[in-house]
Amino acid sequence: MRLQDISSAEYLLDVGDIFDFLNLDSNELIQIKKKAGIFLNNRSYILKIGILYKVQTFINILNELSRKHVNYSDRQSSNESCNLTVPEGLIEKLPFIRTLITYSSLVVNSKADFTLLNTLFSNMFRNLGIADKGFHYEPIVRQFATALYVLGGQRAYEFLRLNIPSLLPSVQILQAAISAAENNLTEGKFNYEGACNYFNSIHVTLGFIAEDATAVIPKITYDTTSDTFIDFVAQSQKYLLVKRKYN
Repeated sequence: MRLQDISSAEYLLDVGDIFDFLNLDSNELIQIKKKAGIFLNNRSYILKIGILYKVQTFINILNELSRKHVNYSDRQSSNESCNLTVPEGLIEKLPFIRTLITYSSLVVNSKADFTLLNTLFSNMFRNLGIADKGFHYEPIVRQFATALYVLGGQRAYEFLRLNIPSLLPSVQILQAAISAAENNLTEGKFNYEGACNYFNSIHVTLGFIAEDATAVIPKITYDTTSDTFIDFVAQSQKYLLVKRKYN
């Protein structure tokens, strides 16, 4: 966990398999590989069963505590909701509550789906009450945050996160979750098998490909997930980009 900079329980529960990085071919990992596992004569590598058991047990305990914490917070919110008296100080700080009360009948009869909005606000206010213990985000909030980060970019995500406290998880947590996901994207590689499996799952036979206007890579970079170097764009691709620009 220290080598991967996993500095919190929430981070640990989000990254998935923390032993995944041991599959990388790096001299920096030789020392910890010797401590955590065994090299076989056929050059394969296996982890010690005791370490796997200890880590899995520890993660199971954290998951159980996390579920109990969420259930307790939900019960507290449910008990507090029985009181219909809204403090004047709260209305002064959040004037939209007065508007919500005034138009409550319209909200109740509206055909709009407020499920996500309700979850976001519930999670946000619950986090404000436990700020000293660390924020917790429900799965649907994490999914929304990931989509917002991917579609809007880091700057837009950080702008929204800074202006609405405790609403969204940090960029570091999102990046760790994305890196640990099975459907990682690799620059210059088309995932035919993944696309085919997805099309089959939704019973679709036609697809469309569009350019995302990604900027040309200015330098060679190393991708730790795929253990490859991302090079400059090919000369043929440069020609197509230039030709498209002038056309």
